[in-house]
Order: sequence, then structure tokens, then C-alpha cells
Amino acid sequence: MTSTTAIYPVSDLRTNLSEINEVAMSRPVILTKNGRSSHVIMSSDLYEAMEQRIEEAELDRLDAIFGNTNEWLSREDAFAEIRSRIHDTAKKMGY
Repeated sequence: MTSTTAIYPVSDLRTNLSEINEVAMSRPVILTKNGRSSHVIMSSDLYEAMEQRIEEAELDRLDAIFGNTNEWLSREDAFAEIRSRIHDTAKKMGY
């Protein structure tokens, strides 16, 4: 959670829906129930940007594992290769 995240009790949805919606257009809004986070509301633009950052981080992680080459693997092939390497390592360790 960043300092720019807004926090509202879920009960505020009834009385402050317009305000919460407006805030959620520019930053995530955490809804709490009984003092604990229960839901996050954000605009679809923020959600898509978050997904893009996660995907880029995953690709960077895969580049670090496989080396940054000109050879591209599909996501399925990359994860299959990772699973294979994990399996081989576990087998060498006697698992």
C-alpha cells in the first residue's frame, strides 16, 4: 500500500459513493470492514496499468533466468521451462 492509497470503511459506500468513485479514478481505494481491508476499488485504467507493470516485471524476471537473448518464448513455454528446471533441481537434491 502506498501513501497515495485512500482508505474508507465499506459502510461509506452508501453515503460517499460519488466521492469514493472520484478518488478511485486517480488512485486505489481500500475498503475496510471491521478495521481490516476487504476490497480494493480502482479505475480500469489504473488496473490495466498495474497489470502491465506486473507483466513487465515477470518478463524481466524471466530475462534474468534465461538471459536476455533475441529468442522469445511464449509464456506457456517459459513457465514449462521453469517447471522443468525446478523439477530437475529437486531431483538432484533428492526430492
